[in-house]
Amino acid sequence: LEVQDLRLLRYSSTYFDTLDLATYAAHRQRRRRRYKIRLRSYLDTDAHFLEVKYKGRQQVTVKDRLPQESAARSDGL
Repeated sequence: LEVQDLRLLRYSSTYFDTLDLATYAAHRQRRRRRYKIRLRSYLDTDAHFLEVKYKGRQQVTVKDRLPQESAARSDGL
């Protein structure tokens, strides 16, 4: 994949979970139905997305991306 003459894009992700890490536990337990919510920032293009991925029946994965004006980063950069 090439975007704006770049083949490798740098990105930063922030994942959201419950206090008891339920989404992580669902992944580790290989549950068939599970979801993931993250903020992804592409550092080279300054694009930001809120992404929700849902894995449902028959292991079909659905991903929705909502563009964001900017992303809050927890690392202070």
